[in-house]
Amino acid sequence: MDNSNNISDSRLQIIKDLAHSRPAMIFSVLILAAVIFILVVNSSREDVSASADGSNVPPLITPLADDPFDDSGLSARAVLVTDLYNGKIYLEKNKDIPLPLASLAKLMTALVALETLPGEEIITITASAILNEGDSGLHIGEKWNLRELVKFFLITSSNDAAAAVSMGVNQAFPFVKNETGEESGDEQDYFVTLMNAKARQIGLVSATFHNSTGLDLDDREAGAYGSASDVSAMIRELFFRYPDVFSATSQTEEKLSSFSAVYEVRNTNRILAQIPNVSASKTGFTDLAGGNLAVILDSSFGRPISIVVLGSTQEDRFNDIQKISDAVMRRLRVESYNQRTISNGQNK
Repeated sequence: MDNSNNISDSRLQIIKDLAHSRPAMIFSVLILAAVIFILVVNSSREDVSASADGSNVPPLITPLADDPFDDSGLSARAVLVTDLYNGKIYLEKNKDIPLPLASLAKLMTALVALETLPGEEIITITASAILNEGDSGLHIGEKWNLRELVKFFLITSSNDAAAAVSMGVNQAFPFVKNETGEESGDEQDYFVTLMNAKARQIGLVSATFHNSTGLDLDDREAGAYGSASDVSAMIRELFFRYPDVFSATSQTEEKLSSFSAVYEVRNTNRILAQIPNVSASKTGFTDLAGGNLAVILDSSFGRPISIVVLGSTQEDRFNDIQKISDAVMRRLRVESYNQRTISNGQNK
């Protein structure tokens, strides 16, 4: 009986103690809630402030310690990588040194022919044209639409076709004079005069043309000379003025037609399939020039990028372009990300 009373008294005392401490507990809870509220408000203010000054924007990507455009691994004697819209140079190496152009001279051949004659002009393959080095499968007396034949020699680097085009222009102007002021006796004289005049017109500082093919004249003198800057200017001119013609060089294979035959031609740039988004390209190789290659990349960022390598080897010109094109795309992805990041921060 006494134990029962003691338990009841203990419970009663606990209840009384709780009753007396309840206000203190409520006060403590209120204080804790107030502290939490203040912390939340301050955090929100900091977030708003950070958004205003852009400090909460994801960090910009900084370039890697190893420059992706380091030219130490390239074989080319001269290199130039340029944004064709704004002229920004991403990589340069001996960009203004004149070097043998080999078949990159055909870029100027294409420019002069398309500027001088209507695209629908009929060009006849002559015996003289066929005598040039290399066999493209063309036939004496075969007739071509000028634009088709220009595509043919840009894709296949056909010397026969380039010579035939230059002769076709000369035949259209039979009484013109050559650079010395004498009446032209050589079928290519007037055309070569036009090539050099066009070079000066578009600001090519180092370019000199001796024939329409770029073939070496002998073992000491090349058929054409120019710098990487000159080549970049030529491909820019073709790209913007004659995109329908120059874009054909982006294809690994193309079907072209004369008035009497259909040709399935293969591009001399054998790594087109390995480089995404190529808009145009041109190869060149002779003993004096070594390996030359020029391409235009559609970067997918609205910025065509030209890449020119001169004086590489027949094989390494492709490796050089591959390395550079990979570096270009990496750099442009970083620049695009950074630009979006900055724009997003400014819009908040």
